[in-house]
Order: sequence, then structure tokens, then C-alpha cells
Amino acid sequence: LAALRNVLLCMGTMVLAEFIFVLIKNPFPKDGNKHSFKELFLYKVKNYQLINFLAPTVSGLILALVLPCAYDYTYWAYLTPILASLFGMVIGKLVFGGTGQNIFNPAAVGMVFAKISFGAHYRVANFSSWISGNLTEIGATFLKMDFTQTSVVVNGVTKNLYEVYSPLDLFLGNIPGLMGETCKLAILIGMVYLLVRRAIDWRIIVSYLGSFTFFALLAGVITQFTINPEINCFNFVLYNLLSGGLLFGAVFMATDPVTSPITKPSRYLYGVILGSITIIIRLFGSPIGDGDVYIHEGVVTSILIGNMVTPLLDYYKWSSNKFKRSNVIPLIAVPSLVSVIIIWGVLHIAFNRGELGPVEIGPTIVNGERVLTALLGGAING
Repeated sequence: LAALRNVLLCMGTMVLAEFIFVLIKNPFPKDGNKHSFKELFLYKVKNYQLINFLAPTVSGLILALVLPCAYDYTYWAYLTPILASLFGMVIGKLVFGGTGQNIFNPAAVGMVFAKISFGAHYRVANFSSWISGNLTEIGATFLKMDFTQTSVVVNGVTKNLYEVYSPLDLFLGNIPGLMGETCKLAILIGMVYLLVRRAIDWRIIVSYLGSFTFFALLAGVITQFTINPEINCFNFVLYNLLSGGLLFGAVFMATDPVTSPITKPSRYLYGVILGSITIIIRLFGSPIGDGDVYIHEGVVTSILIGNMVTPLLDYYKWSSNKFKRSNVIPLIAVPSLVSVIIIWGVLHIAFNRGELGPVEIGPTIVNGERVLTALLGGAING
């Protein structure tokens, strides 16, 4: 019921905002005569098309799936989806001219606004039964702890990192987290359906997940051979792929046809940019300390940054459906530069990490210092 409530609130708010925008955008022509309210209203409604209903409906559904279904206080369960939907729709879409003219993904904008403005009220139902009461505030899928560690202590019980959640749990969604990101099986089924219908482009998904996998494997190999030999680099990659909102963002948000590039080479580069930003934020943007846990996964951040550079990728002077120097050079340069950053960053940690023991996770305290990444993930929030 909580999930249904969020879906209806987000979809209803975005559809209503789009409807009001269409009415405002299409004023009745001035002819010097007086007209009844009904006549004025019917004239404006004629400009309301099916796409004006379907587009905000899809955006509202996606936004609802990247919000937690539970909050600290009852009224936040209503205010958060409504305000997030309004902000995402108005600032992320309508100010640019409405359907088909927006630069940013409305759902991503609304999600970031909700997380920044109301993140303190996020809760995930029964989260404390999974890990600890202190993490109930994050409203996000729990990703692996620092991979410089071989074990974590959860409320006095020592567990191997890979025993906290099994890969099968991660794949089937038998974990706490945001509604749309937990069950990877459902995401893959949706991906296959959209690909068969040709509603999304496989190039973005392949380049996004492919580049991310390569970077994660690179970081995992360096971690295994320089930081902790007990950490398997392939497990490192597997947990990164199956945790957080990576798959959901890659399938349902990054592939938005309005905010993603048009040409085929640009879509490859777009996916590489998303994968690069996501892995950098995951590895180096998640500090831990002062008794607080900050989970920055980077997916939604990478998508919004990708939305901003899309007009640059599609610029007519170098954009083309054929591979040529203007698009091949960036396609090689971006992953090369990111690889250098990852190698330098992980090696810097390896040789400056000091002595590390198991991470203590209790109801109120999380200890650890100089970690490769305190929490590799969270929601698709970044």
C-alpha cells in the first residue's frame, strides 16, 4: 500500500503539473469578445495531447521507484513524493518548454531534490533487522563495506564481507532499499521488454555497464594485489554491479530518449561518461566518520551530468552517425583518463592506509579510517 501510495502521488502530481502547464502555455487568442470560462477551458484542453499524459506518467512512475516507501513521520509520506514530483517536473522539464524540450531527466531531478531536502526523513521498512538501526535513515540499498576490510562486526557479530548479503539476495532483491532498485531480476525483465519494443537503445546500457565493469575490475585487481589479497576482484565487481541503483539507472533513466544523445557514437561515449562518473564517486566519494554514514553511489549524479553534456556530444560540427576522429578520440581518451585516476587513487590509498581492523557497525557508531570506500553505494542518489 505504501508503494502504491507513492506511485499514485508521483504520477498524479506530474500529470497535473503538465496539464496546468499546457493550459498556461496555450492562451485563448484575443478577439475583443468576452468568452465564458467553459469556452476558454475547452479551447486550451484541445492542445492537451496523449503524449502530455504519457510522458509525465512514466516520469512519475520512475520517480516513485527511486524513493523509499517509508518515512520517519506519517505526513512526510505524502509531502515528499508531491514536492519531489513538482520540483522534478517544473525545474527539470517545464521551464525548458515542456515535453520533448527538457535537458534533464525529471525523475532524476526530483529524486536529488527529495534526497537533499528530505533525506533526514528517509526510512526503509525493517532495515534494522538487516544491518543496524543507525542505517535506517539512508533509505537506500546497502552496498558492501570498505573492501580494504575482510570482515565487519555487526552489533558484536563478526561476518565476512560477502556474508552480509549473498549475490542471490542482491539479484532477487531480498535486501532493503529503494523500491525500484532492489530486484535486479525484475529490472532485467523490463530491460528485455524495452529492447524488444525498441523503446531504448542498447548502446547506452552496454557502454554504461561495460565501462563501469572494466573500471570496477581494475580497482578490484589493484585492491586484491596491493591492499588485501583476501578480497577477490571478481566478487568486488559482482557486488558493485548487483548493488545499489546501477542497473535501474542504466536501464530506465540513462536511456531516456529526450535527454540522451541522438547519434550512435555519442551514445557510446555518453554511456562511458556515466560509467566513469559513477565509479569515481563510488570509490572516492563516500567518506565515513564522525559517527555518520554517507552513501554516495553516483548513478543519478552521473545521469544529470550526462544530461548536461548531451548537447555538446550532439553538436553538429563533430557529431555523426559514423565513427570518425572527432568521436573516436574522446571515446578512447575518457576511459584512459579515468583508468589513470583509479590506478593513482587506489595505489595512493594502498600506500597510505595505515593499519585497519574490522569495521564496527552498531546502532549509533561506525568506525573506520582511510578507507578505499566506506560504503560502496546506496540508492541511485549521488
